[in-house]
Amino acid sequence: KNFCVVQTYGESIKVNGATVKGFWYTTSTYTVNSILNGDNYAGAPFDNSDWFKCVLYPTPMEGNGGARFEIDLAKDGDYVKEWKYCDLSNVAAFKNVKEISFGFEGSRSNDYGVLTPAYICIDDIEVE
Repeated sequence: KNFCVVQTYGESIKVNGATVKGFWYTTSTYTVNSILNGDNYAGAPFDNSDWFKCVLYPTPMEGNGGARFEIDLAKDGDYVKEWKYCDLSNVAAFKNVKEISFGFEGSRSNDYGVLTPAYICIDDIEVE
């Protein structure tokens, strides 16, 4: 019934040394509307050459970061239409992390970042 909507303005989820095993995600309706119908900011509707992704950046409790994990939200003329599970249980960079930061990348970008509405919906984060 409740879920988190993450956008691109420096959001992070603090987990204070936990291992992040995974979470459920989907594309937000605002993003879907832009992908399907276009808008004044991002331009025409997406075609088969367009893509859009969320990038996760885990920050380890100790040492330097630098890892990234990509989640495709739209590619090859299609987009994520339902809740999908992001399995991080075998990704070493998500063990013993301080926080996870979010970013977005896409084919519709300029010098300031992506033009597609940069949102992802997240639910049921599993940590241990």
